[in-house]
Amino acid sequence: LSFSRSALDRRLADITEAEARFENLFENAEISIWNEDLSGLMVRLGTLRQGGVVDLRSHLREHPALAWDLYASVRVLHVNRASLRLFGARDEAEFLAHLPSLVAPESLPTLVDQMGALWDQEAVFQGEACLRTLGGERLVVYLSFPIPRTPEGFTSVPVSLLDVTQMKRAEERLRYNTLELERSNSDLES
Repeated sequence: LSFSRSALDRRLADITEAEARFENLFENAEISIWNEDLSGLMVRLGTLRQGGVVDLRSHLREHPALAWDLYASVRVLHVNRASLRLFGARDEAEFLAHLPSLVAPESLPTLVDQMGALWDQEAVFQGEACLRTLGGERLVVYLSFPIPRTPEGFTSVPVSLLDVTQMKRAEERLRYNTLELERSNSDLES
């Protein structure tokens, strides 16, 4: 009995150590990570499927209020420190209290695509979204999450968000400068 108790204690210590390592990785990652519960959304998507919806993306484009309503069933369980910094939140409670205002209206196509990826049981979703900081500044993020294969998997989905705002601004400036250069060349040629 003492051998099995000792083995059990060692195994529990290993599990505790592994949990601490994963918590450390999550909290100290330099990329924004949200732990989301998508199980409520999946139940609602199942109800739509049973109700005869075949093409979810088209259905949500025709009914944008439904897309926002479905999105409201997603629960953010936890965010890491990088998320708090990115969005200008003092703590997780402040972040979660302002969550509905963080998703910009122009993100609707991305939300529709996310739900479509879940509906189609793709392996992963990746795309760009427009979000807002708590101070109202516009953010462009590249987001990615794996799509679970089991109902239990939807209760804890890691969603990573990479801030690409500065890169998008640089691309816009480059596009503008290129057009200006083309205009200047055209003027010189005439």
